[in-house]
Amino acid sequence: MTKKRVSRSSMVGDFGLVDSVQEPMRVWRLGFPFAAELQGGFYAFPVVGHPEVRPGDMAVIGQPLDFLGINMYRRSVVAHGTDLPPVNIRKISPPGAYTDMGWEVYSRGLYDILTWVHRRYAPPAIYVTENGAAFDDEVAADGRCHDERRVSYLREHIRQALASREQGVPLRGYFVWSTMDNFEWAYGYKMRFGVIHVDYATQKRTIKDSGYLLQQITRTRAV
Repeated sequence: MTKKRVSRSSMVGDFGLVDSVQEPMRVWRLGFPFAAELQGGFYAFPVVGHPEVRPGDMAVIGQPLDFLGINMYRRSVVAHGTDLPPVNIRKISPPGAYTDMGWEVYSRGLYDILTWVHRRYAPPAIYVTENGAAFDDEVAADGRCHDERRVSYLREHIRQALASREQGVPLRGYFVWSTMDNFEWAYGYKMRFGVIHVDYATQKRTIKDSGYLLQQITRTRAV
């Protein structure tokens, strides 16, 4: 079968990439000979089992993007250890608030990664394509779902995203994960990320306070 290469000029719309990104420089500062970063188009540390790179491959792969999408939920704090060979690090859990996933709530991390990606790679446009928190929300006696922790999480992360724009980051949009409570991979229905509560037994939907927060931000253009 003959493979047909589609030229960029024949495509309609924007072409981009979405990925979960963490700033690697903090790893270098700890003295580890590893960075999950592309250096001139190649990983700085040999990747086990990487595919063969043939002449001309990088020129085809390395096409410019119209935008970069970033998924961000948490930061990772590490120290020297043996939890993850061959990098030889151990995970650190700083004091503070955590989601039901066991992820630290650290809104400054969104600002850090947006400004770092802007400085390091300078994509023409950036979208936060996933950001959110899992908490065990319940519908109260008044019929509302008062998810105060998610309201705080989203408000502070949106503020940090807006602060990155003041530093010149070409942030074009912010998407919350997720609209409704849903099936979360290996966690099943246990973890609730939605701004709309779902009663899985009855399928009744209830807008959470975090959903009304997003409505308010959209209407007033203020956080």
